[in-house]
Amino acid sequence: MGWWKQVEISHLEEFLVIVEEKKLGEAAEKLYTTSSTLSKHIHAIEKEYGVPLFDRSKRSIVLNEYGQIFLPFAQSIVNAHHEAEKKIKKKKASHKKNISVYA
Repeated sequence: MGWWKQVEISHLEEFLVIVEEKKLGEAAEKLYTTSSTLSKHIHAIEKEYGVPLFDRSKRSIVLNEYGQIFLPFAQSIVNAHHEAEKKIKKKKASHKKNISVYA
C-alpha cells in the first residue's frame, strides 16, 4: 500500500523542524519531545523508503541526497494538510454562525 499508511503527518512536521534546526536535540526542544522519539520517527520514514535521509554526526544532522529529494514532498504534504485544516475550521465556524430554526 501507500506510504500514508506508515508515515504520519506529525512525523513529516518533525522532519521539517530537524532540517531547519540541524540538531536533533534542538529540534526536540522546539517540539517539546525527546531526541529519542524524533530519532524513532525519522527511522520509521527512512525504513519506509529504504534509504537514509540524513548524514548524522555527533554535532549535527544534515540532509543527504535522498533527504534533499524528499524535502519538497514533505513540505508540500504538510502545507496541504495545514491548508485543509484551515479551510475546514473556517467552514465549520461559518456553520456555527448560521443557526437553523425549524417550525
